[in-house]
Amino acid sequence: MKFLILLAILGLKNQFFCFCTDYWFFCTFIYLIGRKTEREKFAGADYTTTVEIYIAGNGRAIQGATSHHLGQNFSRMFDVTYDHPVTGKPAYVYQNSWGLTTRTLGVLIMVHSDDKGLVLPPRVAPYQIVIVPCGITAKTTVQERETLLSAAHSIFELLNKSKQFRVYCDDRDNVSPGWKFNHWELKGVPIRLEIGPQEVADKKVCLVLRHNGERVNVPMGSLINELPRILDDIHSAMFNKATKSLASHVMPVNNMNELCTALDQKSLALAPFCCDRDCEEVIKHESARNVIVEPGAPAMGAKSLCIPFACDFNPTLVCGSPVPDTPCFNRQHCSRKAVSYTLFGRSY
Repeated sequence: MKFLILLAILGLKNQFFCFCTDYWFFCTFIYLIGRKTEREKFAGADYTTTVEIYIAGNGRAIQGATSHHLGQNFSRMFDVTYDHPVTGKPAYVYQNSWGLTTRTLGVLIMVHSDDKGLVLPPRVAPYQIVIVPCGITAKTTVQERETLLSAAHSIFELLNKSKQFRVYCDDRDNVSPGWKFNHWELKGVPIRLEIGPQEVADKKVCLVLRHNGERVNVPMGSLINELPRILDDIHSAMFNKATKSLASHVMPVNNMNELCTALDQKSLALAPFCCDRDCEEVIKHESARNVIVEPGAPAMGAKSLCIPFACDFNPTLVCGSPVPDTPCFNRQHCSRKAVSYTLFGRSY
């Protein structure tokens, strides 16, 4: 029986860390992973683990993925059994439940995008590279135009046949290059490859990186070798930016005033907490503000997001159990001792 419980818990944790790997490897998210408090866990679960993601635009957190260890609670309710291999008698199964939903796409947009539109990580972008021929004017001869378009198509064929990239050549002649630039920036394509008559003559291209606007000149003969490195650099830069944003917006707090200050600064708060349901309800009520902090969204009270397993993104933060006799940070309304450092914040 203990072995079956262990298998259920290990299965839950394996799936949970698969979620975390997906967020880092594909979406360049930094996240906080931990266990939900008793008040916030899934109703009917023995415990709930969660992946919490910070949204810098408004200082809120959003649950990106979640896993629940249901124990035998639902198998007893619905009479789900198996034949025990030792006793041969019916026994209730142990169950897990987990989910990674399409909200991940919304989180990706909120974490990375800017006022120009989407900013997509290279590993999830439908097109990683868009080729835009430039420099065609009224004075451009037919021969020059054909030479330029031929060079653009040759680069497309080279990259496409390599099977390493998702690439598109925008050779439309009914819109200007500037219109195309705006169009593909809005769609968040990681790299815009510009090629004009001068680039053809110099046998090089200009790469414009969506995430920071940097322009990089690359010889045509080096494209196949340079592009994988540049795409990986973009991935790392986006992940590092998100990591720094989270690290600078998780504040250690020791009382309710400090919690409210953190919320007003669009930050999350890590506090020694007693984990009592009633105390948590008081915290949510006392931290609410009767003001509008963003259009259509009043300053809601803070809720517990999770009890973090670790705070690797910021080594100065303390996770786990507080030292003995540490009071709950809600000391104005609570006389209990803290049980764990818990993350609080406004959330979706």
